[in-house]
Amino acid sequence: MTEDTGMVVEFGRYKYLMFSKREVECIYYLIRGLSAKQIGRVLNLSSRTIETHVYNIKKKIGGQKKSDIISWVLDDPGFYQKIVKLFKIREER
Repeated sequence: MTEDTGMVVEFGRYKYLMFSKREVECIYYLIRGLSAKQIGRVLNLSSRTIETHVYNIKKKIGGQKKSDIISWVLDDPGFYQKIVKLFKIREER
């Protein structure tokens, strides 16, 4: 993943899913337990914008709730590790 593009995921029954950079950031902060309002503060975006990203993520994975996103990510250790590694690198900068 680069600064301008998203992340392509191959996961089980999903051949390829494309997440935008912002969607990946939202996923990361969701798995860390932040609310939409808190994520918005971190990313300097409105909570409504974050909710839109979360809605789009749920649509892509076929989920209904935020907890579905977390479960989906944790079910794929490879995807989870990629996200954590990506953000660990960013946080160290």
